[in-house]
Amino acid sequence: PVSFTHFIKATQKAKIFCKQRVHLKEVKTHSSVRENGVVVDLSLSSILFVESAGNYVKIFVSGRTRAYLIYGSLLSIKEDLVSEYFVQVHRSFIVNKKHIVKNEKNILYLEDNYQIPIGRKYQILMDLI
Repeated sequence: PVSFTHFIKATQKAKIFCKQRVHLKEVKTHSSVRENGVVVDLSLSSILFVESAGNYVKIFVSGRTRAYLIYGSLLSIKEDLVSEYFVQVHRSFIVNKKHIVKNEKNILYLEDNYQIPIGRKYQILMDLI
């Protein structure tokens, strides 16, 4: 049993703590990647999609003809991407939601005429977008 005054103090402390945490939370807008020994700062909003390629990851950016080739896994890149903007649609692809032009049953059409397959496991998620 806890006294009512002790309970009130604890809830007030919790409110203050939660307010402070909200202010500390940063929305990530950029990510740094290393390609051929050069560090490149990428705007997350300019990323069209990310593709897994063996031990490497290709990052496709709007307005750029070739992709950035980064050593690493899709899982490690996925941790850097903000989940409210990006969604995994295939075991090899993560897509930026804002660049989706058209959604068909098995294919996503993105800006710059890219077509991304949708895996069976991920089709339920695509219905929610």
